[in-house]
Amino acid sequence: MTGRPARLSEWLFYVAVGAGMAISNAAFAMVSGLFALVPGGLALLALALAAAICVIIALSIGELASMWPSAPAVLTYFRAAFGHRAALALIHLYLLFVVLVAGVESYSFAVAVHAVVPQMPTAMTILLLLSAVVLVNLRGLALSRRAQIVTAFAAMALLIGFGAAGVGQGETALLAVPAGTAWGRLPGTVALAVFIYTGFEWVTPVGLSRDAYARRVPVSMLLALGALFVTYGLFVAGLGATIPAPTIAASATPQVLLFGSLGGNIGLVFALLLAFGAIFSTFNAGILGGAQLLQAMARERTLPH
Repeated sequence: MTGRPARLSEWLFYVAVGAGMAISNAAFAMVSGLFALVPGGLALLALALAAAICVIIALSIGELASMWPSAPAVLTYFRAAFGHRAALALIHLYLLFVVLVAGVESYSFAVAVHAVVPQMPTAMTILLLLSAVVLVNLRGLALSRRAQIVTAFAAMALLIGFGAAGVGQGETALLAVPAGTAWGRLPGTVALAVFIYTGFEWVTPVGLSRDAYARRVPVSMLLALGALFVTYGLFVAGLGATIPAPTIAASATPQVLLFGSLGGNIGLVFALLLAFGAIFSTFNAGILGGAQLLQAMARERTLPH
């Protein structure tokens, strides 16, 4: 593949990695947390403010990526800022965090699946999914890139579609920004909302060429944040207009609530597909980026042995 189709595929891949890490089953529980703190209108405002904070972070990371264009990415940035020993300590903590995220995502996936199909053996399902992701990556970068694009954009499409339907069919007056004490909880809500976007920076280890770090990788982080804001914004708006806030706050699977409310049994099928797509794209993006970091550390003989 050459020329314009190849460039478009590369752009889609970068956006799919950044957005795919953030579109996770664990993030839906954080959406419930927004409604536990503030009403729907302020939840939307918190999402917007969190997106603005993440844009500032993305601009900083993009500048670092253009200054040090390399797949080790964050390892290089840490080393330039803090020195070799501190960089090694920080990168190991960073990789440990990724492993912890995988565990949280597996648990959240199990909860989502149980909410739709209680009799499904989730432990075996997670093992099979992880095996499928590994096999896809073993088949080569081209297949894992295509899988990332398909699963990430399909998950966003489902959330956007059901979120827009919820806004259209629900009571948009429920999304009005209230007066009173709820504003005092806005800063904490913004801090929680920032974690909903976490993962957009994961694109930095997967640049396909040195030239990509000059423009495509930095800009793709901003595009991923824009896509995430539209996706989560419509999802939160649809939730807030359709489902009572206390019900949302009490559930770890608000996507199941919304999809089931709007689509009945068919909606629940789509909720199950969303759970599969979210965990696949998160695992796949994690392996794509993590493998690059581990390879770089292995070349430098800095892995534990």
